[in-house]
Amino acid sequence: MVRMRHLNIEVTHRCNQRCFYCFNDSGPFRKGAELSPATWLRILRAMIPMGLQSVHITGGEPFLWDGTVELLRGAQSLGLSTSVLSNGTHIPELAKSESRLLSCLSVAQVSLDAMTAEVHDQRRGISGAWRQAMEAIYTFFSLGVPVEISTAVSDGNVSELPAIAELCESLSARFLVRPLTVAGRASSYCGTKSFSYRLKRSLLLIRNSYRDLLVDDSFHYVPDRPDYDACALRIGCATVSPNGVFRSGPISISDKLQVTDAFQLIGAA
Repeated sequence: MVRMRHLNIEVTHRCNQRCFYCFNDSGPFRKGAELSPATWLRILRAMIPMGLQSVHITGGEPFLWDGTVELLRGAQSLGLSTSVLSNGTHIPELAKSESRLLSCLSVAQVSLDAMTAEVHDQRRGISGAWRQAMEAIYTFFSLGVPVEISTAVSDGNVSELPAIAELCESLSARFLVRPLTVAGRASSYCGTKSFSYRLKRSLLLIRNSYRDLLVDDSFHYVPDRPDYDACALRIGCATVSPNGVFRSGPISISDKLQVTDAFQLIGAA
Protein backbone atom coordinates (compact mmCIF):
# COMPACT_ATOMS: atom_id res chain seq x y z
CA MET A 1 0.00 0.00 0.00
CA VAL A 2 1.35 3.42 -1.03
CA ARG A 3 0.97 6.63 0.99
CA MET A 4 1.65 9.31 -1.61
CA ARG A 5 3.12 12.49 -0.13
CA HIS A 6 4.21 14.08 -3.43
CA LEU A 7 2.83 14.18 -6.97
CA ASN A 8 4.59 15.24 -10.17
CA ILE A 9 1.97 16.35 -12.70
CA GLU A 10 2.88 16.49 -16.38
CA VAL A 11 0.05 18.84 -17.37
CA THR A 12 0.96 18.69 -21.07
CA HIS A 13 3.48 17.16 -23.45
CA ARG A 14 3.34 20.22 -25.68
CA CYS A 15 6.50 22.31 -25.65
CA ASN A 16 7.83 25.28 -27.60
CA GLN A 17 11.29 23.71 -27.62
CA ARG A 18 12.56 20.45 -29.06
CA CYS A 19 15.50 19.31 -26.96
CA PHE A 20 17.31 16.45 -28.63
CA TYR A 21 17.37 14.54 -25.35
CA CYS A 22 13.76 14.97 -24.08
CA PHE A 23 12.96 11.79 -22.16
CA ASN A 24 9.18 12.04 -22.66
CA ASP A 25 9.39 13.26 -26.27
CA SER A 26 7.63 16.57 -25.67
CA GLY A 27 7.56 19.08 -28.51
CA PRO A 28 5.61 21.66 -30.55
CA PHE A 29 3.50 19.08 -32.37
CA ARG A 30 2.87 16.63 -29.55
CA LYS A 31 -0.81 15.84 -29.14
CA GLY A 32 -2.73 13.83 -26.58
CA ALA A 33 -5.44 13.93 -23.96
CA GLU A 34 -5.01 16.49 -21.19
CA LEU A 35 -7.08 16.71 -18.02
CA SER A 36 -8.65 20.04 -17.10
CA PRO A 37 -7.41 22.07 -14.11
CA ALA A 38 -10.75 21.40 -12.40
CA THR A 39 -10.19 17.66 -12.74
CA TRP A 40 -6.64 17.90 -11.42
CA LEU A 41 -7.90 19.83 -8.40
CA ARG A 42 -10.51 17.15 -7.71
CA ILE A 43 -7.69 14.60 -7.81
CA LEU A 44 -5.56 16.65 -5.41
CA ARG A 45 -8.46 17.02 -2.97
CA ALA A 46 -8.94 13.26 -3.05
CA MET A 47 -5.24 12.67 -2.39
CA ILE A 48 -4.88 14.96 0.62
CA PRO A 49 -6.46 12.43 3.02
CA MET A 50 -4.01 9.90 1.55
CA GLY A 51 -1.07 12.00 2.76
CA LEU A 52 -0.43 14.36 -0.17
CA GLN A 53 1.69 17.34 0.87
CA SER A 54 3.22 18.74 -2.32
CA VAL A 55 2.75 18.95 -6.07
CA HIS A 56 5.31 19.67 -8.81
CA ILE A 57 3.93 21.05 -12.09
CA THR A 58 5.86 20.14 -15.21
CA GLY A 59 5.38 19.04 -18.83
CA GLY A 60 6.25 19.52 -21.65
CA GLU A 61 6.30 23.19 -20.88
CA PRO A 62 3.68 23.80 -18.19
CA PHE A 63 3.18 27.47 -18.99
CA LEU A 64 2.00 26.61 -22.51
CA TRP A 65 -0.98 24.87 -20.88
CA ASP A 66 -3.82 27.29 -20.23
CA GLY A 67 -4.69 25.79 -16.85
CA THR A 68 -1.36 26.05 -15.01
CA VAL A 69 -2.12 29.28 -13.17
CA GLU A 70 -5.55 27.96 -12.10
CA LEU A 71 -4.02 24.66 -10.98
CA LEU A 72 -1.27 26.35 -8.98
CA ARG A 73 -3.72 28.73 -7.34
CA GLY A 74 -6.05 25.89 -6.45
CA ALA A 75 -3.27 23.69 -5.09
CA GLN A 76 -1.97 26.53 -2.93
CA SER A 77 -5.47 27.19 -1.60
CA LEU A 78 -5.59 23.52 -0.55
CA GLY A 79 -2.48 24.08 1.55
CA LEU A 80 -0.18 22.11 -0.72
CA SER A 81 3.44 23.05 -1.35
CA THR A 82 3.78 23.92 -5.05
CA SER A 83 6.73 23.98 -7.43
CA VAL A 84 7.33 24.12 -11.17
CA LEU A 85 9.84 22.96 -13.77
CA SER A 86 9.92 25.31 -16.76
CA ASN A 87 12.14 26.32 -19.65
CA GLY A 88 11.27 29.93 -18.81
CA THR A 89 8.28 30.46 -21.09
CA HIS A 90 6.06 33.44 -20.17
CA ILE A 91 7.62 33.86 -16.71
CA PRO A 92 8.45 37.61 -16.93
CA GLU A 93 4.95 38.33 -18.28
CA LEU A 94 3.30 36.20 -15.59
CA ALA A 95 5.28 37.96 -12.89
CA LYS A 96 3.50 41.20 -13.79
CA SER A 97 0.01 39.75 -13.33
CA GLU A 98 0.59 36.79 -11.00
CA SER A 99 3.49 37.87 -8.79
CA ARG A 100 1.74 36.74 -5.61
CA LEU A 101 1.05 33.30 -7.05
CA LEU A 102 4.63 32.82 -8.24
CA SER A 103 6.04 34.17 -4.98
CA CYS A 104 4.27 31.36 -3.12
CA LEU A 105 6.17 28.64 -4.99
CA SER A 106 8.37 26.53 -2.73
CA VAL A 107 10.89 26.25 -5.56
CA ALA A 108 11.14 27.13 -9.24
CA GLN A 109 13.26 24.83 -11.37
CA VAL A 110 14.44 26.44 -14.60
CA SER A 111 16.18 24.43 -17.31
CA LEU A 112 19.54 25.87 -18.34
CA ASP A 113 22.01 23.76 -20.29
CA ALA A 114 24.82 26.26 -20.77
CA MET A 115 26.06 29.75 -20.03
CA THR A 116 26.93 29.98 -23.72
CA ALA A 117 23.75 31.01 -25.52
CA GLU A 118 24.61 29.19 -28.72
CA VAL A 119 25.18 25.90 -26.90
CA HIS A 120 21.93 26.15 -24.95
CA ASP A 121 19.88 27.14 -28.01
CA GLN A 122 21.35 24.35 -30.13
CA ARG A 123 20.49 21.74 -27.51
CA ARG A 124 17.01 23.20 -27.14
CA GLY A 125 16.34 23.35 -30.87
CA ILE A 126 15.23 26.98 -30.88
CA SER A 127 16.87 30.39 -31.11
CA GLY A 128 16.32 32.63 -28.10
CA ALA A 129 15.86 29.79 -25.60
CA TRP A 130 18.87 30.89 -23.53
CA ARG A 131 17.63 34.47 -23.18
CA GLN A 132 14.21 33.16 -22.17
CA ALA A 133 15.70 30.90 -19.49
CA MET A 134 17.93 33.63 -18.09
CA GLU A 135 15.07 36.13 -17.90
CA ALA A 136 12.99 33.57 -16.02
CA ILE A 137 15.80 32.83 -13.57
CA TYR A 138 16.28 36.51 -12.75
CA THR A 139 12.51 37.04 -12.53
CA PHE A 140 12.10 34.28 -9.95
CA PHE A 141 15.13 35.63 -8.09
CA SER A 142 13.58 39.11 -7.97
CA LEU A 143 10.38 37.61 -6.53
CA GLY A 144 12.32 35.87 -3.78
CA VAL A 145 11.44 32.39 -5.04
CA PRO A 146 14.03 29.68 -4.28
CA VAL A 147 15.55 28.72 -7.63
CA GLU A 148 17.05 25.44 -8.79
CA ILE A 149 18.84 25.52 -12.11
CA SER A 150 18.29 22.18 -13.82
CA THR A 151 20.92 21.08 -16.34
CA ALA A 152 20.63 18.00 -18.53
CA VAL A 153 24.28 17.17 -19.11
CA SER A 154 25.99 15.22 -21.89
CA ASP A 155 29.24 15.43 -23.83
CA GLY A 156 28.16 18.63 -25.54
CA ASN A 157 27.79 20.75 -22.41
CA VAL A 158 29.70 19.11 -19.56
CA SER A 159 32.34 21.83 -19.89
CA GLU A 160 29.64 24.43 -19.13
CA LEU A 161 28.97 23.15 -15.60
CA PRO A 162 31.51 25.36 -13.74
CA ALA A 163 30.10 28.51 -15.35
CA ILE A 164 26.53 27.53 -14.47
CA ALA A 165 27.67 26.81 -10.91
CA GLU A 166 29.13 30.32 -10.73
CA LEU A 167 25.76 31.75 -11.77
CA CYS A 168 23.99 29.67 -9.13
CA GLU A 169 26.37 30.89 -6.45
CA SER A 170 25.83 34.53 -7.44
CA LEU A 171 22.05 34.14 -7.11
CA SER A 172 22.02 31.85 -4.07
CA ALA A 173 20.37 29.28 -6.32
CA ARG A 174 20.83 25.52 -6.14
CA PHE A 175 22.25 23.43 -8.97
CA LEU A 176 20.52 20.24 -10.12
CA VAL A 177 22.73 18.30 -12.55
CA ARG A 178 20.88 15.60 -14.47
CA PRO A 179 23.06 13.24 -16.55
CA LEU A 180 21.23 12.71 -19.82
CA THR A 181 18.55 10.02 -19.57
CA VAL A 182 18.73 7.48 -22.38
CA ALA A 183 15.01 7.52 -23.16
CA GLY A 184 12.56 9.27 -25.46
CA ARG A 185 14.41 11.23 -28.15
CA ALA A 186 17.71 10.26 -26.54
CA SER A 187 16.97 6.53 -26.59
CA SER A 188 19.81 5.94 -29.05
CA TYR A 189 22.25 8.35 -27.39
CA CYS A 190 25.67 6.97 -26.60
CA GLY A 191 28.13 9.20 -24.78
CA THR A 192 31.87 9.16 -25.26
CA LYS A 193 34.10 7.05 -23.04
CA SER A 194 35.50 10.18 -21.44
CA PHE A 195 32.12 11.68 -20.48
CA SER A 196 31.78 9.94 -17.13
CA TYR A 197 35.27 11.03 -16.09
CA ARG A 198 34.71 14.63 -17.22
CA LEU A 199 31.39 14.79 -15.38
CA LYS A 200 32.84 13.43 -12.15
CA ARG A 201 35.75 15.86 -12.38
CA SER A 202 33.41 18.83 -12.92
CA LEU A 203 31.15 17.84 -10.02
CA LEU A 204 34.14 17.39 -7.72
CA LEU A 205 35.41 20.84 -8.67
CA ILE A 206 31.99 22.36 -7.95
CA ARG A 207 31.68 20.59 -4.59
CA ASN A 208 35.12 21.78 -3.58
CA SER A 209 34.42 25.35 -4.69
CA TYR A 210 30.85 25.88 -3.49
CA ARG A 211 29.34 24.51 -0.31
CA ASP A 212 25.85 22.95 -0.56
CA LEU A 213 25.35 24.17 -4.13
CA LEU A 214 24.53 20.82 -5.72
CA VAL A 215 21.18 19.22 -4.94
CA ASP A 216 19.50 15.94 -5.80
CA ASP A 217 16.16 15.65 -7.55
CA SER A 218 14.02 15.84 -4.41
CA PHE A 219 10.86 15.47 -6.50
CA HIS A 220 12.05 12.17 -7.99
CA TYR A 221 10.79 13.16 -11.43
CA VAL A 222 13.31 12.52 -14.23
CA PRO A 223 13.90 8.74 -14.49
CA ASP A 224 17.48 7.53 -14.76
CA ARG A 225 17.00 3.75 -14.55
CA PRO A 226 14.27 1.19 -15.30
CA ASP A 227 13.11 0.82 -11.68
CA TYR A 228 13.11 4.57 -10.99
CA ASP A 229 9.36 5.02 -10.54
CA ALA A 230 9.03 1.91 -8.39
CA CYS A 231 11.75 3.23 -6.08
CA ALA A 232 10.12 6.68 -5.98
CA LEU A 233 6.80 5.14 -4.99
CA ARG A 234 8.38 3.50 -1.97
CA ILE A 235 9.06 6.95 -0.54
CA GLY A 236 5.69 8.34 -1.56
CA CYS A 237 6.49 10.11 -4.84
CA ALA A 238 4.51 9.48 -8.03
CA THR A 239 4.45 10.96 -11.54
CA VAL A 240 1.29 11.23 -13.60
CA SER A 241 0.94 11.92 -17.34
CA PRO A 242 -1.30 14.60 -18.92
CA ASN A 243 -4.08 12.04 -19.42
CA GLY A 244 -4.01 11.09 -15.74
CA VAL A 245 -2.22 7.76 -16.08
CA PHE A 246 0.47 7.00 -13.51
CA ARG A 247 3.89 6.61 -15.12
CA SER A 248 4.78 3.78 -12.75
CA GLY A 249 1.88 1.58 -13.76
CA PRO A 250 -0.66 0.25 -11.24
CA ILE A 251 -0.46 1.65 -7.69
CA SER A 252 -1.91 -0.08 -4.64
CA ILE A 253 -3.55 2.58 -2.48
CA SER A 254 -5.17 0.10 -0.09
CA ASP A 255 -5.27 -3.61 0.57
CA LYS A 256 -8.22 -3.91 -1.79
CA LEU A 257 -7.74 -1.17 -4.37
CA GLN A 258 -5.19 -0.76 -7.16
CA VAL A 259 -5.32 2.19 -9.55
CA THR A 260 -3.61 2.99 -12.84
CA ASP A 261 -5.29 6.36 -13.42
CA ALA A 262 -5.28 9.31 -11.01
CA PHE A 263 -8.93 9.97 -11.85
CA GLN A 264 -9.79 6.70 -10.08
CA LEU A 265 -8.64 8.29 -6.82
CA ILE A 266 -11.64 10.62 -6.84
CA GLY A 267 -14.03 7.73 -6.33
CA ALA A 268 -11.69 6.05 -3.84
CA ALA A 269 -11.50 9.04 -1.49
